[in-house]
Amino acid sequence: MKHPNQDNAERGERAVALGPELARPLRRAMDALYWTCAVIAGSALVIISLVVPWGVYTRYVLDSAASWPEPMAILLSIVLTFFGAAACYRSGTHMRVTVLRDRLQRKARAALLIGAAAEKIASQLEGAVPLIRSATLAWTSRCPLRRAGPRPSTRSAITSRTTRTTRA
Repeated sequence: MKHPNQDNAERGERAVALGPELARPLRRAMDALYWTCAVIAGSALVIISLVVPWGVYTRYVLDSAASWPEPMAILLSIVLTFFGAAACYRSGTHMRVTVLRDRLQRKARAALLIGAAAEKIASQLEGAVPLIRSATLAWTSRCPLRRAGPRPSTRSAITSRTTRTTRA
């Protein structure tokens, strides 16, 4: 399946690097994942375009605002952003600068692509390390359970103040 901004030579270079027996099933799986992301992002956009007018209608026409359209639209916007960005990145329509890459020779282009992949991995690790640290800190920290109502120490302090003022 041909995608925009992706010439046959680039697809062929990847196939040779992986081997034809692994490249075809991997390409099919990535194409299926691409279309799944595109369908999810498109569905989120359609649902947002239905939910927001419903919220406006209930607020201004029925004079009784529904509580669910705004949070649902926000969550669907997040879904649209992440799945849409993944689909655009796969199809090559995501924002990127390719002028330098297109002017390089084949070996220099391959080195640049390897460097770009390494930079992507490094930036993902840069974000993943603090995330893992904070998750382990949150997982291992203890949070005391609170009972409903005032704590016993507060209740005893209130009781002792009232007994002192009534005795005096």
